Amino acid sequence: IFNFSKDGENILIIVLDRASPNYFEIAFERIAELKNTLDGFVWYINNVSFSPVTLPGVQTIYGGYEYIPYNLYTNNKNFNIKATHNEALLMMPKLFSDLGYGATMFNPPYANFSWVPDLSIFIPYTNIKAYNKSLRYIPKDEITKLYKIEKKEIKKEPMNLIGIRTIRFSFFRILPTFMRYEFYGDSRWNIANNSNMLMSKINYSINEYLNFISFPYMTTTHSNGNYFNMIHSDIIHEPWNFGNDYKPSPIRKEVPKEDLEFFEIDYNARNYYATVSSLELLKKYFDYLKENNVYNNTKIIIVSDHGSSVSSPSHFDDWGEVSNSIRPYHALLLVKDFNSKDELKINSNFMTVAEVPYLATKHLKNPTNPFTGKVITNDQKNDGVILSKKIGAFKVRDNIFDKNNWEEIEFE
Repeated sequence: IFNFSKDGENILIIVLDRASPNYFEIAFERIAELKNTLDGFVWYINNVSFSPVTLPGVQTIYGGYEYIPYNLYTNNKNFNIKATHNEALLMMPKLFSDLGYGATMFNPPYANFSWVPDLSIFIPYTNIKAYNKSLRYIPKDEITKLYKIEKKEIKKEPMNLIGIRTIRFSFFRILPTFMRYEFYGDSRWNIANNSNMLMSKINYSINEYLNFISFPYMTTTHSNGNYFNMIHSDIIHEPWNFGNDYKPSPIRKEVPKEDLEFFEIDYNARNYYATVSSLELLKKYFDYLKENNVYNNTKIIIVSDHGSSVSSPSHFDDWGEVSNSIRPYHALLLVKDFNSKDELKINSNFMTVAEVPYLATKHLKNPTNPFTGKVITNDQKNDGVILSKKIGAFKVRDNIFDKNNWEEIEFE
């Protein structure tokens, strides 16, 4: 599925859905050796997302500044959100494939605005390969080694739950913009917690973990050529069954008392466990790339589409009532350039998740959006950026950890 060249240029972008930077910070403080996972990386800690949820903000990661939700809506209230979303997903793989790169998209979120990504949007582009996550990519040995159970015993989401989510997604598409955030409910889709929902979370955690641990098995190296790979993972998004051994279990383990006291609620502790797990699995994958001599010539970007509104402790805990509203905009952004080998560095420049296409293409000469013809830049942030929220918007500039740099904007 994933392809890397030993002599050419490789681009690898990993989107960790709902990854909160504060839990990465805590992980590095508690487990110092985890920093070695990210040798050659720069961590842009002063980074924001354009939305507190995956929809509609994920377009900015895939498409860049041209796809900022607030700008799309204010420039044309009747814009086709489905077509725009598809265009954003296609922008980078088409740009690179037009330049001769082999391009792979893995689990592109809401492709064709479908709950299960509709990969038909990639069919016209023969040099772009697209895949959805699936148990069939996971070696049987990985499952039996971890859980001593057979592959067939790990079930998919119950069919009735898939149907419920599909119906709610259809409602989402026809709702006015200001109602979508509440209905989406941080991926809960207005579905009451019940045994089926809990069971899907349990299996979802395991499936996400197993998909991630299987990346080396999905990877092929070549002697030459150039390759673009983009992965969207929910390993942190669904932490419900992660335990303090940093692995998901078929049976939920209790969170230790000291972790409940530190993280305040069960969900936050499990979110931290899933974060550590993702770092451990990234190390395994990066070690594989190094062993196969394709790490140094690979540019790697790790980004989240948003954080979590309840993540604590965080830099925003003492901001009062606005804390829960601000937290999810703080997003992860880690970048390793070609042949970068230094230890992890911290950079506090103001950044946004819409930098991803610019960072991925800045080694190219005048890279342009193949759909609009506009040059891909990152200067749109110079006067601050406008972030979508349930009603109205935020404007933020410079240091996002300074409350004075945030401003609420109301729609007319």
